[in-house]
Amino acid sequence: MKEILLVIFISLTSAKLYSTVRPLPGTTLGEVNRDCLLWASKSDGQLVVAFEGLGAFRKKAAKKLYAYHDLLKKGGSVMSPSNGSMAYVTDNVLIKNLSQTYDKSEFLILPHSKEGKEKSISYQCVKAWHKVHKENLRLIIVGHSFGGNAAKRLMNTLFDKISNLKVKAMLSLDPRLKSRFVTKANIKKHYVFYQKGFLRGYPYKDSRGDEFTKNIVVPGSLINGPEGNNHANLTLYKDVQRTYLDLILF
Repeated sequence: MKEILLVIFISLTSAKLYSTVRPLPGTTLGEVNRDCLLWASKSDGQLVVAFEGLGAFRKKAAKKLYAYHDLLKKGGSVMSPSNGSMAYVTDNVLIKNLSQTYDKSEFLILPHSKEGKEKSISYQCVKAWHKVHKENLRLIIVGHSFGGNAAKRLMNTLFDKISNLKVKAMLSLDPRLKSRFVTKANIKKHYVFYQKGFLRGYPYKDSRGDEFTKNIVVPGSLINGPEGNNHANLTLYKDVQRTYLDLILF
């Protein structure tokens, strides 16, 4: 009996110890460092860090994304979870394309508030991944609306703190607040999609030229989706979807 209980205890402990844990808002930075080091050690080195816009992050949607990803990695037939949480990056970009990208990358979704700075979940997790993979880390940063500002802050912090990390790509969707939107030299490729209607986005400047930062204005007539505004529906725009997939798959 004691031997059976011991086997059960070891099995449960091992399952918890070696399961994939992604940090959520409220996770302490010490836990972020520990969990992201273990997470990175089980990955081949590609990570997408994405930021929702103002009021769009949903912890329930994030957990749905991670559970769906884990199921896909285990194999077998898996139904895509239902949409409708108004978490635009989570639902319209990450989950929508996960059946094609689940075995190519790992994913971290966060709210925009307080993210991107040195004492933030996003930076500390990327720092842990870089510690594991070093120059082999393939990082993709995605931000929508005010999440575009968080993406910008993470870019700037990485430029200042981990100067040898070259970010594979950055995807900005209707980034808000037009001041000081400048792509740093640590970004290999930056795609900025924005529209000029309600809650418009803004382009980036890049002294290196449009070979590195490509600003794409999307006419409102080309944007469709279930939401009542183009700012939210931009996440579903066909070229946004295609660009996102290309960044992960190639």
